[in-house]
Amino acid sequence: VLLDLKKTREELEKAKDIYLNLLKERYVSSNDECIIEVFEDLDTKQISKLASMIVKEAKKEVYLLTYMNDRMHLVITHHKDIDMNAGEIFKKLAKDYDLKGGGNAFMAQGGGIKRIDLIDVLKSIKSK
Repeated sequence: VLLDLKKTREELEKAKDIYLNLLKERYVSSNDECIIEVFEDLDTKQISKLASMIVKEAKKEVYLLTYMNDRMHLVITHHKDIDMNAGEIFKKLAKDYDLKGGGNAFMAQGGGIKRIDLIDVLKSIKSK
């Protein structure tokens, strides 16, 4: 039974990696310079990994948000050739949305209590 459980976990991890790669390909091939997306089926590690995968291959700004029950987690990052400061953007959002976390100019992330309206704020950043 333990071997079956271990094998099932390994298969689940492989399936998650396939899913992340499919998502990455979708966003990398998109014409959008800025990716803003909300997930309810990915955890914090997965959206962080996905964001890194995207900016490694494409010149894009990435804002990924995941909701888990009454909590949320935000990842902000960008391709190295884009002039923006993810940490400063996160700090401003953290202040308004009581987010805990941080980062640097390249990548910032953190979480807090679920706020549905944050996605609208992220979309307004994109339009500027």
